[in-house]
Amino acid sequence: MIDNNIFSCGPLPSNDGYTWTIVSRLGDMLNEAEALFGERDKRYTILGIELANIKQPQIWYPNDCNHVIIQVTEDCSNNMERAIFQVAHEAIHCLCPNPKKKTTILEEGLATYFSMYYTRKRKIYYNIDNLQYQKPYEFCSKLLNYDSELIKKARIIEPDISFINKEILLNICPKIDHTLLDELTKKF
Repeated sequence: MIDNNIFSCGPLPSNDGYTWTIVSRLGDMLNEAEALFGERDKRYTILGIELANIKQPQIWYPNDCNHVIIQVTEDCSNNMERAIFQVAHEAIHCLCPNPKKKTTILEEGLATYFSMYYTRKRKIYYNIDNLQYQKPYEFCSKLLNYDSELIKKARIIEPDISFINKEILLNICPKIDHTLLDELTKKF
């Protein structure tokens, strides 16, 4: 067995399961993301997680056949906390995958919000290391202060987070600051 990498597991002392890997964490992340923000589009099959020589994590759609792979940076190979932080972000993109869309500030902000939420809940303290995600995170945090179930409610009307517009959000919660909504609905 290869020790100390994000894909290795071992039996629990109770012999009724195995220790966490990044793949089993992804299952937990998806369950939590769906509970908070609505069901994922099950027309897409999530094949798993792979290490890639990339600067930041991303979703990859191999063969244009509704398959999704989460790619994390190579420095995650032996760093479970970094891998959890990156995969939690990409888990939000797995709720509504679409290889042809350009994401909005709302979707990237929500992905960053969930990454921060998921890791802190597990006492993993990462900072947003890419500044282009800081403002979207702050905007999304402000939005969810109006109603923590706002995205879940909006996804009943429009399942794709990047297609949720100002009108949908205002119909659900009319008191949202219009300037905030203008920012959130811009392309990332």
